Amino acid sequence: TFAQFGALFKPPYTIARAVADKAVVPLLYEARHVPQTVDQGPIDSWFEKLTHGLSGAQRADLKRKYSSERQLNKAEQKVRMIAWDVSLHYTRGGYQGTGLKGQLVAPDKASALLYKRCFGEFGLASVEILMSGPNVQEGDDTDDRQATAEEKAFWRQMMDRYGSEERYNKQLINAFKKGDEPEIIIVVDKLLTGFDAPCNAVLYLARKLKAHTLLQAIARVNRLFDGKDHGLILDYSGV
Repeated sequence: TFAQFGALFKPPYTIARAVADKAVVPLLYEARHVPQTVDQGPIDSWFEKLTHGLSGAQRADLKRKYSSERQLNKAEQKVRMIAWDVSLHYTRGGYQGTGLKGQLVAPDKASALLYKRCFGEFGLASVEILMSGPNVQEGDDTDDRQATAEEKAFWRQMMDRYGSEERYNKQLINAFKKGDEPEIIIVVDKLLTGFDAPCNAVLYLARKLKAHTLLQAIARVNRLFDGKDHGLILDYSGV
């Protein structure tokens, strides 16, 4: 019929229409800043000694590489400050004890482990990591990067605890969706696409994401859930 023919040419179903139809909750965005201090003198002295014999152009290239935002996002000082800020936000912002959960996106596996250690030291929110085994590259990891001893030890611990990678993934995801803990799940590449957990209410972005990966990631927190009137993206990396 003419009506059926016309239906083929309807405008695409946008996020705004989905919110208006109450199929999803609206998304709110907040750029978040954590203070960092740099002790310039010792760093410059160390850099001069380390690069002795290099040309001026080579030194400038190294400075550009290691002062990039991607590198700074992995610095322990910044990771610790973000973990503290996330802990306070989740526990004091009306999420803890409500069944609503959070998801933190880390730059790489080493950073994910550092985040977990910091959360553990603060002890305010329960946190777990879901990531791939040591032989799989994730996030900002490069193809020639070797897994650290800490990453290998974490993976052995998970395999001892769950028995297999499949059970590790399945049981941790089920615990996040249906259990009281973990309250916050740390990921690198996993669960950024196709992960449907209605209780997931806050996405803590501690890593640069772009294009369709970013759009897929923020959609993790727009599912309907009792007591959830919006999904929140807290951006620590300047997306």
